[in-house]
Amino acid sequence: MFFLPAYLLSQEGKPTVKIGRKAKDRKPRNGYTDESGFNLNPKGVSPSCKRRNMEEEIKDRDTLLSQGDTCQENENWSGAIRCYTRYIVKYPDPVFISLKTYKKLLDVYRNSHDTFSLSAEDEKFILDMLISPTDFENQFLLANKILLEGYHELSWATFSIALKNSGIWFTKHPEPYQALRALWGIAGFSDYLERYDLLEQCVTRMVKLVGTLSSQPQNRYRQEKIEQVRLQSDRWIEKIHLHQGTTDRETMIH
Repeated sequence: MFFLPAYLLSQEGKPTVKIGRKAKDRKPRNGYTDESGFNLNPKGVSPSCKRRNMEEEIKDRDTLLSQGDTCQENENWSGAIRCYTRYIVKYPDPVFISLKTYKKLLDVYRNSHDTFSLSAEDEKFILDMLISPTDFENQFLLANKILLEGYHELSWATFSIALKNSGIWFTKHPEPYQALRALWGIAGFSDYLERYDLLEQCVTRMVKLVGTLSSQPQNRYRQEKIEQVRLQSDRWIEKIHLHQGTTDRETMIH
């Protein structure tokens, strides 16, 4: 499953507020599952383990791309979509490879879906947008738009690149309000896809940030945005608890 990268969590690498007990066997609404995750606790990993993990990663990268190319050549469109999507979700870095794979994914969709129409100009616009870390919010919106059109795997691939770019952007803008912006985009996507595991991580951190920002002077625009996030976070908390079957008010976020 996805985990929020450490830059969006507390300094300890863990959510600072607990929403409630974990729900079991969570699955995305569209049935597509990924195996990626961010290593939030890299300490204590031995050099030999790191080397072995790197060798396994290189092998896995090569396998996914090779299988995707083979499926595409044989017009096994579903297989190609699966391999290319899994590659991007698991390995959004380095960006030039993930975007090259994303372009292959667009080609497969174009060949396999009669209703999928994308001009050369539109494709260039999308690829240019995805390569820019500063445009991560529009990338999250694009992922939602693609999802609404029913292209689930392509949406996940787009979301993965947006998530990576939000990390790059935030390391240069570590202010709490900017983290709130990044989390807002991730939470909206997670909510629509019913990924309550990721939504819970987002809301947990957002509540903490709203508390911090509310105690500081803000201009009117930011005050309105912070209040919007606070109200929506309360709705998401209720939604998460309904999904978990939790009604005990003591487990709610204060």
